[in-house]
Amino acid sequence: MISSAFLVSLYVSVSYVAGVYATDVSVNNYRSGRDDPRIIIQRMGRISLILIANLIVVPLILYQFGSANSFQDAFLRLGIWPQHSSYVLESLKALVLMGLLYVGPLADSLLYYMFVPHSNLLQELKEELLNIWGFRNYVFAPVTEEIFYTSMILNCYKFLPHEPVSQLKLVWFTPFFFGLAHIHHAYETYQNTRTTLATVILTTLIQVTYTTLFGCLTNCVFLKTGGNLWACIVLHAFCNYMGFPEPSQLHMYYTDVRKPPSELVAKLLTWWNRFYFVLLILGIWLFTVNFNALLVSPYSLM
Repeated sequence: MISSAFLVSLYVSVSYVAGVYATDVSVNNYRSGRDDPRIIIQRMGRISLILIANLIVVPLILYQFGSANSFQDAFLRLGIWPQHSSYVLESLKALVLMGLLYVGPLADSLLYYMFVPHSNLLQELKEELLNIWGFRNYVFAPVTEEIFYTSMILNCYKFLPHEPVSQLKLVWFTPFFFGLAHIHHAYETYQNTRTTLATVILTTLIQVTYTTLFGCLTNCVFLKTGGNLWACIVLHAFCNYMGFPEPSQLHMYYTDVRKPPSELVAKLLTWWNRFYFVLLILGIWLFTVNFNALLVSPYSLM
Protein backbone atom coordinates (compact mmCIF):
# COMPACT_ATOMS: atom_id res chain seq x y z
CA MET A 1 0.00 0.00 0.00
CA ILE A 2 1.28 3.46 -0.92
CA SER A 3 1.91 5.53 2.20
CA SER A 4 0.70 9.07 2.80
CA ALA A 5 4.33 10.15 3.25
CA PHE A 6 5.10 8.93 -0.28
CA LEU A 7 2.03 10.60 -1.78
CA VAL A 8 2.69 13.99 -0.19
CA SER A 9 6.38 13.75 -1.12
CA LEU A 10 5.36 12.97 -4.70
CA TYR A 11 3.07 16.00 -4.69
CA VAL A 12 5.91 18.21 -3.40
CA SER A 13 8.27 16.92 -6.09
CA VAL A 14 5.77 17.27 -8.95
CA SER A 15 4.64 20.72 -7.82
CA TYR A 16 8.15 22.09 -8.33
CA VAL A 17 8.40 20.67 -11.85
CA ALA A 18 4.90 21.99 -12.57
CA GLY A 19 6.13 25.45 -11.65
CA VAL A 20 8.88 25.09 -14.24
CA TYR A 21 6.47 24.34 -17.08
CA ALA A 22 3.41 26.35 -16.05
CA THR A 23 4.54 29.38 -18.03
CA ASP A 24 2.64 31.55 -20.48
CA VAL A 25 5.11 30.89 -23.29
CA SER A 26 7.13 27.95 -24.56
CA VAL A 27 10.90 27.83 -24.34
CA ASN A 28 10.79 26.97 -28.06
CA ASN A 29 9.82 30.59 -28.72
CA TYR A 30 13.25 31.77 -27.59
CA ARG A 31 16.61 30.96 -29.12
CA SER A 32 18.37 30.56 -25.78
CA GLY A 33 15.55 28.36 -24.41
CA ARG A 34 15.45 27.92 -20.64
CA ASP A 35 18.31 30.42 -20.23
CA ASP A 36 16.35 33.29 -21.76
CA PRO A 37 15.84 35.92 -19.01
CA ARG A 38 12.10 36.11 -19.76
CA ILE A 39 11.73 32.35 -19.25
CA ILE A 40 13.84 32.47 -16.08
CA ILE A 41 11.75 35.27 -14.57
CA GLN A 42 8.47 33.52 -15.39
CA ARG A 43 9.65 30.23 -13.94
CA MET A 44 11.00 31.79 -10.77
CA GLY A 45 7.74 33.67 -10.33
CA ARG A 46 5.60 30.53 -10.66
CA ILE A 47 7.85 28.46 -8.41
CA SER A 48 7.79 31.25 -5.80
CA LEU A 49 3.98 31.16 -5.76
CA ILE A 50 4.00 27.37 -5.40
CA LEU A 51 6.60 27.66 -2.64
CA ILE A 52 4.42 30.09 -0.69
CA ALA A 53 1.42 27.78 -1.11
CA ASN A 54 3.41 24.72 -0.02
CA LEU A 55 4.75 26.51 3.04
CA ILE A 56 1.12 26.59 4.16
CA VAL A 57 -0.18 23.31 2.69
CA VAL A 58 2.65 20.97 3.74
CA PRO A 59 2.88 22.03 7.43
CA LEU A 60 -0.94 21.90 7.57
CA ILE A 61 -0.89 18.32 6.29
CA LEU A 62 1.87 17.37 8.74
CA TYR A 63 -0.25 18.75 11.57
CA GLN A 64 -3.71 17.55 10.52
CA PHE A 65 -2.73 14.08 9.25
CA GLY A 66 0.63 13.52 10.92
CA SER A 67 2.27 13.69 14.30
CA ALA A 68 3.35 17.35 14.33
CA ASN A 69 2.24 19.08 17.52
CA SER A 70 0.89 22.15 15.74
CA PHE A 71 1.01 24.03 12.46
CA GLN A 72 3.74 26.24 13.92
CA ASP A 73 5.74 23.21 15.02
CA ALA A 74 5.48 21.66 11.54
CA PHE A 75 6.50 24.94 9.87
CA LEU A 76 9.49 25.49 12.14
CA ARG A 77 10.69 21.92 11.54
CA LEU A 78 11.28 22.89 7.91
CA GLY A 79 14.42 24.64 9.14
CA ILE A 80 13.89 27.94 7.37
CA TRP A 81 13.79 29.84 10.64
CA PRO A 82 16.86 29.04 12.83
CA GLN A 83 15.93 26.65 15.64
CA HIS A 84 19.19 26.69 17.56
CA SER A 85 22.28 28.85 18.02
CA SER A 86 24.59 26.70 15.87
CA TYR A 87 22.98 27.48 12.51
CA VAL A 88 25.72 29.84 11.30
CA LEU A 89 28.63 27.74 12.59
CA GLU A 90 27.18 24.54 11.13
CA SER A 91 26.67 26.24 7.78
CA LEU A 92 30.31 27.37 7.77
CA LYS A 93 31.46 23.87 8.70
CA ALA A 94 29.42 22.41 5.84
CA LEU A 95 31.13 24.89 3.51
CA VAL A 96 34.56 23.85 4.84
CA LEU A 97 33.64 20.21 4.25
CA MET A 98 32.87 20.91 0.60
CA GLY A 99 36.05 22.97 0.33
CA LEU A 100 38.00 19.87 1.34
CA LEU A 101 36.25 17.86 -1.37
CA TYR A 102 37.14 20.52 -3.96
CA VAL A 103 40.69 21.07 -2.73
CA GLY A 104 42.07 20.24 -6.19
CA PRO A 105 39.88 22.60 -8.25
CA LEU A 106 40.28 25.36 -5.63
CA ALA A 107 44.08 25.11 -5.71
CA ASP A 108 44.02 24.99 -9.51
CA SER A 109 41.84 28.11 -9.69
CA LEU A 110 44.17 29.95 -7.33
CA LEU A 111 47.17 29.17 -9.55
CA TYR A 112 45.19 30.03 -12.68
CA TYR A 113 44.34 33.54 -11.47
CA MET A 114 47.90 34.03 -10.23
CA PHE A 115 49.72 33.08 -13.42
CA VAL A 116 47.37 33.47 -16.38
CA PRO A 117 47.71 36.95 -17.90
CA HIS A 118 44.67 39.25 -17.83
CA SER A 119 42.67 36.86 -15.62
CA ASN A 120 40.73 38.68 -12.91
CA LEU A 121 38.96 36.69 -10.21
CA LEU A 122 36.82 39.55 -8.91
CA GLN A 123 35.71 40.53 -12.39
CA GLU A 124 34.81 36.96 -13.31
CA LEU A 125 32.92 36.50 -10.04
CA LYS A 126 31.00 39.69 -10.77
CA GLU A 127 30.13 38.49 -14.28
CA GLU A 128 29.14 35.03 -13.00
CA LEU A 129 27.09 36.04 -9.97
CA LEU A 130 25.60 39.49 -10.52
CA ASN A 131 23.02 38.69 -13.16
CA ILE A 132 19.74 36.80 -13.59
CA TRP A 133 21.55 33.52 -14.36
CA GLY A 134 23.74 33.79 -11.28
CA PHE A 135 20.73 34.56 -9.10
CA ARG A 136 18.91 31.52 -10.48
CA ASN A 137 21.85 29.12 -10.16
CA TYR A 138 23.36 30.20 -6.84
CA VAL A 139 20.47 31.69 -4.87
CA PHE A 140 17.01 30.80 -6.12
CA ALA A 141 17.64 27.17 -7.11
CA PRO A 142 19.56 26.19 -3.92
CA VAL A 143 16.98 27.82 -1.64
CA THR A 144 13.84 26.48 -3.34
CA GLU A 145 15.19 23.02 -4.17
CA GLU A 146 16.42 22.46 -0.61
CA ILE A 147 13.08 23.53 0.84
CA PHE A 148 11.14 21.26 -1.52
CA TYR A 149 13.36 18.23 -1.93
CA THR A 150 15.23 18.05 1.36
CA SER A 151 13.25 19.76 4.10
CA MET A 152 9.65 19.13 3.03
CA ILE A 153 10.16 15.54 1.90
CA LEU A 154 12.20 14.51 4.95
CA ASN A 155 9.58 16.03 7.23
CA CYS A 156 6.87 14.14 5.36
CA TYR A 157 8.61 10.89 6.30
CA LYS A 158 9.24 12.13 9.81
CA PHE A 159 5.67 13.14 10.64
CA LEU A 160 3.31 11.28 8.27
CA PRO A 161 2.36 7.59 8.50
CA HIS A 162 4.52 5.38 6.29
CA GLU A 163 5.98 1.92 6.07
CA PRO A 164 8.92 1.31 8.44
CA VAL A 165 11.98 3.05 7.01
CA SER A 166 15.38 3.08 8.70
CA GLN A 167 17.32 6.34 8.88
CA LEU A 168 19.86 4.87 6.46
CA LYS A 169 17.14 4.03 3.96
CA LEU A 170 15.57 7.44 4.49
CA VAL A 171 18.84 9.14 3.56
CA TRP A 172 19.22 7.02 0.42
CA PHE A 173 15.58 6.62 -0.66
CA THR A 174 14.01 10.08 -0.55
CA PRO A 175 16.67 11.71 -2.81
CA PHE A 176 15.15 9.77 -5.72
CA PHE A 177 12.41 12.42 -5.73
CA PHE A 178 15.11 15.03 -6.40
CA GLY A 179 16.94 12.91 -8.94
CA LEU A 180 13.86 11.94 -10.93
CA ALA A 181 12.65 15.55 -10.95
CA HIS A 182 15.57 16.32 -13.28
CA ILE A 183 14.25 14.00 -16.01
CA HIS A 184 12.34 16.95 -17.45
CA HIS A 185 15.69 18.36 -18.64
CA ALA A 186 15.85 15.45 -21.09
CA TYR A 187 12.62 16.60 -22.72
CA GLU A 188 13.87 20.17 -23.11
CA THR A 189 17.23 19.03 -24.45
CA TYR A 190 15.68 16.71 -27.00
CA GLN A 191 13.14 19.31 -28.11
CA ASN A 192 15.49 22.27 -28.40
CA THR A 193 18.73 20.75 -29.69
CA ARG A 194 19.88 18.33 -32.35
CA THR A 195 21.19 15.93 -29.74
CA THR A 196 20.45 12.27 -30.47
CA LEU A 197 17.97 10.40 -28.30
CA ALA A 198 20.66 7.99 -27.10
CA THR A 199 22.87 10.90 -25.98
CA VAL A 200 19.95 12.55 -24.20
CA ILE A 201 19.11 9.32 -22.36
CA LEU A 202 22.73 8.74 -21.30
CA THR A 203 23.15 12.35 -20.16
CA THR A 204 19.90 12.19 -18.22
CA LEU A 205 20.88 8.95 -16.48
CA ILE A 206 24.16 10.53 -15.39
CA GLN A 207 22.36 13.66 -14.17
CA VAL A 208 19.72 11.67 -12.27
CA THR A 209 22.45 9.59 -10.61
CA TYR A 210 24.50 12.67 -9.71
CA THR A 211 21.55 14.64 -8.33
CA THR A 212 20.28 11.63 -6.37
CA LEU A 213 23.68 11.19 -4.71
CA PHE A 214 23.79 14.93 -4.03
CA GLY A 215 20.35 14.63 -2.44
CA CYS A 216 21.73 11.91 -0.15
CA LEU A 217 24.42 14.35 0.96
CA THR A 218 22.02 17.21 1.72
CA ASN A 219 19.66 14.80 3.50
CA CYS A 220 22.52 13.66 5.71
CA VAL A 221 23.58 17.25 6.42
CA PHE A 222 20.00 18.24 7.27
CA LEU A 223 19.58 15.36 9.72
CA LYS A 224 23.05 15.58 11.26
CA THR A 225 22.71 19.32 11.92
CA GLY A 226 19.30 19.03 13.57
CA GLY A 227 17.31 20.29 10.60
CA ASN A 228 19.63 23.16 9.63
CA LEU A 229 18.27 23.94 6.17
CA TRP A 230 20.72 26.80 5.62
CA ALA A 231 23.71 24.47 5.91
CA CYS A 232 22.19 22.53 3.00
CA ILE A 233 21.52 25.71 1.02
CA VAL A 234 25.08 27.02 1.46
CA LEU A 235 26.49 23.63 0.47
CA HIS A 236 24.15 23.45 -2.55
CA ALA A 237 25.09 26.94 -3.79
CA PHE A 238 28.80 26.21 -3.46
CA CYS A 239 28.50 22.94 -5.38
CA ASN A 240 26.45 24.64 -8.10
CA TYR A 241 29.25 27.17 -8.50
CA MET A 242 32.08 24.64 -8.50
CA GLY A 243 30.30 22.08 -10.69
CA PHE A 244 31.62 18.61 -11.42
CA PRO A 245 35.45 18.55 -11.18
CA GLU A 246 37.11 18.98 -14.57
CA PRO A 247 40.71 18.68 -15.78
CA SER A 248 43.17 21.34 -14.63
CA GLN A 249 42.09 24.75 -15.90
CA LEU A 250 45.68 26.01 -15.69
CA HIS A 251 47.08 23.10 -17.71
CA MET A 252 44.32 23.39 -20.32
CA TYR A 253 45.04 27.09 -20.80
CA TYR A 254 48.72 26.47 -21.57
CA THR A 255 47.77 23.53 -23.81
CA ASP A 256 44.84 24.89 -25.83
CA VAL A 257 45.16 28.70 -25.67
CA ARG A 258 48.86 29.51 -25.62
CA LYS A 259 52.20 27.76 -25.33
CA PRO A 260 54.15 27.81 -22.06
CA PRO A 261 56.72 30.63 -22.03
CA SER A 262 59.62 28.21 -21.43
CA GLU A 263 60.57 24.56 -21.29
CA LEU A 264 60.83 24.74 -17.52
CA VAL A 265 57.27 26.09 -17.23
CA ALA A 266 56.07 23.33 -19.55
CA LYS A 267 57.62 20.69 -17.28
CA LEU A 268 56.16 22.33 -14.17
CA LEU A 269 52.73 22.36 -15.79
CA THR A 270 53.04 18.67 -16.59
CA TRP A 271 53.93 17.90 -12.99
CA TRP A 272 51.11 20.12 -11.75
CA ASN A 273 48.63 18.31 -13.99
CA ARG A 274 49.65 14.99 -12.44
CA PHE A 275 49.53 16.41 -8.93
CA TYR A 276 46.11 17.90 -9.65
CA PHE A 277 44.64 14.43 -10.14
CA VAL A 278 46.26 13.37 -6.87
CA LEU A 279 44.51 16.31 -5.21
CA LEU A 280 41.16 15.15 -6.62
CA ILE A 281 41.63 11.81 -4.87
CA LEU A 282 42.94 13.53 -1.75
CA GLY A 283 39.82 15.72 -1.69
CA ILE A 284 37.57 12.66 -1.64
CA TRP A 285 39.62 11.21 1.23
CA LEU A 286 39.58 14.47 3.21
CA PHE A 287 35.82 14.75 2.69
CA THR A 288 35.25 11.20 3.90
CA VAL A 289 37.41 11.29 7.02
CA ASN A 290 36.14 14.72 8.12
CA PHE A 291 32.47 14.19 7.30
CA ASN A 292 31.26 13.21 10.76
CA ALA A 293 33.67 15.49 12.60
CA LEU A 294 32.59 18.63 10.76
CA LEU A 295 28.88 17.82 10.87
CA VAL A 296 28.69 16.70 14.49
CA SER A 297 25.94 18.55 16.34
CA PRO A 298 24.22 18.23 19.71
CA TYR A 299 20.95 18.72 17.84
CA SER A 300 21.51 15.80 15.45
CA LEU A 301 18.39 13.90 14.30
CA MET A 302 20.43 10.82 13.42
